[in-house]
Amino acid sequence: MRRLFFLSILLFVAPALRAESDFRVVSSSGSAAVWPAGADAPSPATDGLPLNAGDRLITGRGGSLELAAPNGTLIRLEEKGALSLEDSPSRWTAFRLQLGRLIAKFAPSPDRPYRVVTPVAVAAIRGTELVLDVAETGKLEGGVVEGEVAFEPLTESETPPADESGEAGVWSEQRVATSEGIQVEPNQAPRRLAGIPPLLTPALASFPSIRERVPKLRDNWRMLPLAERESLRRGALRERIRWDVPRSIRDRVAPARPERPAPVRPVRPAPPSRVHPQPPRSRPGTPPAAPSRPERDRR
Repeated sequence: MRRLFFLSILLFVAPALRAESDFRVVSSSGSAAVWPAGADAPSPATDGLPLNAGDRLITGRGGSLELAAPNGTLIRLEEKGALSLEDSPSRWTAFRLQLGRLIAKFAPSPDRPYRVVTPVAVAAIRGTELVLDVAETGKLEGGVVEGEVAFEPLTESETPPADESGEAGVWSEQRVATSEGIQVEPNQAPRRLAGIPPLLTPALASFPSIRERVPKLRDNWRMLPLAERESLRRGALRERIRWDVPRSIRDRVAPARPERPAPVRPVRPAPPSRVHPQPPRSRPGTPPAAPSRPERDRR
């Protein structure tokens, strides 16, 4: 009897434990949306929306959104940006920043470290504060506010299509420490900087509020059973956005549509010829054909 009691407790708690490392949208403003994997169109990024691997987060002009996890990780995507949650079979929690600026505080996670893939490099993170910016050309600028980040070249599976940024250059891992920066151009070796790039310095003003919000989010976090989580997700994703996704973002995150085969037109048979066939002509030297029976009778 006691065994059945403990088994029932495990069955009730297990769904919540499996959702321990899930990410959710905790704040959004302006043009912000989530484009689920397999969906034809994005939905508004509503507060509390649970996120799944394969989701693509996008922001338009003046838009922004924040996603968080129960361990104290908070990620902010600024305007005109595109960030995807990757389905990684490894022990890494992977994201893909295709465009725009990411401002993040990653909590220490030795069992499940983080990995942010960009068009030209990968940021391997084990708990730090950093800013990453990906331009439309694919150029990456990064700055470490606190901690250390290892920037690595793309692996073969992480390399984007050649028409997006070309083939990744061959270079060794670069470790960037607190108050240092890095710049990586497509097809070029990275350039380490003694300070955070000037382009990213305005983002430093966001970290005091991020540090203040993280403990509140962690203390008020409620774990969701899988059934409740999926129900919230289905309800939030029924709506579709009412703003146009910028072309620069759509080209990067929109699912590829299969090419439709050209319609096959039925082949119509040629109309019958109206010309009556003529009797074959005899060749020179050929005896004339014997007259038909009615003709012999007339003779």
